[in-house]
Amino acid sequence: MYILYVECCEKEQRLPVDESCYRSVFNTQYNFGFHPSRKDTCKSCDIFNIKMSNPDLTDEEKRRIETDHTLHLCRAEKALKSMSDDKEAA
Repeated sequence: MYILYVECCEKEQRLPVDESCYRSVFNTQYNFGFHPSRKDTCKSCDIFNIKMSNPDLTDEEKRRIETDHTLHLCRAEKALKSMSDDKEAA
């Protein structure tokens, strides 16, 4: 990122600060975190989780949502397997 900063300064004809100063400001004054994502979820799974967190659901509604979610996960697993098989075949 420092290299991009230097390039930007050059385009704007400004003198860039040295890398240690850049790092110091970046690490202390900005609340950025860099890490690989832990787990990606699809929009449907997120909706199922939100629905299940509703404390006003009846047992029947919870069972229906769980059944729908299980069906969704089975379809997703089947699609991933199909994609993997297609990739191997290619």
